[in-house]
Amino acid sequence: MAFGAALDEALEFQLDRTMQHVNANGMSAKALAAAKIVQIADGGAVDNSGVAQLVSFLQQNNQADGFNIVSFDNALKTHPPVGVVAAGEVGIAIANLFGKGLSNGNKVCSGGYCVQVPDLQIFKLDSLNNTPVTWEATASTNKPPSTLHKLIYTKYIVTTVDNSTFGIKAGTTGTLHAFTAAWSDADTAPRDAKKDKDFKAYAAMLNYINVGLQQPYGLKSEKGISHLQKAFGIK
Repeated sequence: MAFGAALDEALEFQLDRTMQHVNANGMSAKALAAAKIVQIADGGAVDNSGVAQLVSFLQQNNQADGFNIVSFDNALKTHPPVGVVAAGEVGIAIANLFGKGLSNGNKVCSGGYCVQVPDLQIFKLDSLNNTPVTWEATASTNKPPSTLHKLIYTKYIVTTVDNSTFGIKAGTTGTLHAFTAAWSDADTAPRDAKKDKDFKAYAAMLNYINVGLQQPYGLKSEKGISHLQKAFGIK
């Protein structure tokens, strides 16, 4: 959890059992502290909460119909959908947006200590389970099969569900472009200082993203970079 870098850049939440979104406009610093109000930005268990906050902002300003959002997730592991055979893997943080990938309900536990996190689902699950992968590339590697090095892009047509945490209403339809860099060597933080192991893994991942986006895939042999350009509206 973190305060937004600029005023009103992140949604406000009250630290109680339900983690409800609140409107803290006009509250003094003393009142904010007394009510345990925080602003939550991307990070930790709420990676890709930026997508949820953007959808919430668009709905509040009557601009959400037909939204087009591009999301990126570099992940240690992926979530395998259970729908159609062709449904693609996706990063855990993106899966959270569909209500999957987060164990223990809305809790994150480590070392026997658990913390409550916001309800992260903002999109209907059927889109995750029944949308075929659009493009993917696998890195060539001599490492064991358990080592996951893959780039995945899937274009989802999504519909929102009610989420009181982020103040999102059900029924808004739009497009989510989900780009996942699955790189099981790159930890969530550079915790291994020996010979800069983690930083070397980050560098390898970045290098492969640049190389992998040039790989063709599918019947049209389209490259990942062309999908990225289309997602951003670049012809």
